[in-house]
Amino acid sequence: MIERHRKSILFREVWFDEPWSPDGADVVLFYHWSKPVQPDKYHDVYSLEIDLGQTDEEIWHGFTGSTRNQINRGTKEGLQFTAWEHPSRETVEEFGAFYGQFSTQRGWEAATPDWMLEYAAQNALVLTRASAADGRVLVWHSYYRDKLWVRQLQSVSFYATQDDKQERNLVARANRYLHWMDMQECRKLGCRHFDFGGWYHGDADEKLLRINSFKEEFGGVKTHRYHSMLPVSAKGKLFLTLRKQFRNTSELLHVV
Repeated sequence: MIERHRKSILFREVWFDEPWSPDGADVVLFYHWSKPVQPDKYHDVYSLEIDLGQTDEEIWHGFTGSTRNQINRGTKEGLQFTAWEHPSRETVEEFGAFYGQFSTQRGWEAATPDWMLEYAAQNALVLTRASAADGRVLVWHSYYRDKLWVRQLQSVSFYATQDDKQERNLVARANRYLHWMDMQECRKLGCRHFDFGGWYHGDADEKLLRINSFKEEFGGVKTHRYHSMLPVSAKGKLFLTLRKQFRNTSELLHVV
């Protein structure tokens, strides 16, 4: 459970069917629940999940042969793995700076680390990084995590902007290597479920279909869950009523 304040409104986030209480909250946000909390107001969420209750060998053999080969090659090349179970403000800002460059190259707005700092303060954020043997940072990942679940929030690299084929291939290997190392790290933290952070449930967007194909390389099971939003105080109800007049309330789901 995570609590975030916005404009005097207390938002309580509850994830993956965890126990919750409305006490003290203005709006409760339900992320990745097995059933809609409000049957008439919800958003479908599709993803891909790896069972971390398996052994390393069982998880490893769920990967495609090509993926295993690339991870092994990256390991031999000296790729370096770093993880932060409780990232400091400095580490979050370092991730934010990298993400800012990533966003700028794509013409997106630069990321704000405010919500990440709130997650980190409540022990709900894990950051990981893969670097080349010479220390160059290649890929960052960010995750929501609780006692049982870990869900990827962001995967950031400059793969798409690399003109050099060898560098593109190195970044691709680093990303696969980082996912494998992340799974092992999250198992050490006691997590039992690894969620890839989304699955494109369509057939028209070629870019998203390629991302689906990448995630499929790791095996896993496709899932269908739900996001819902529930105002539980008069202030929360008023906030959402006013917000609907100006923007889509689905923007509150999710923080990223």
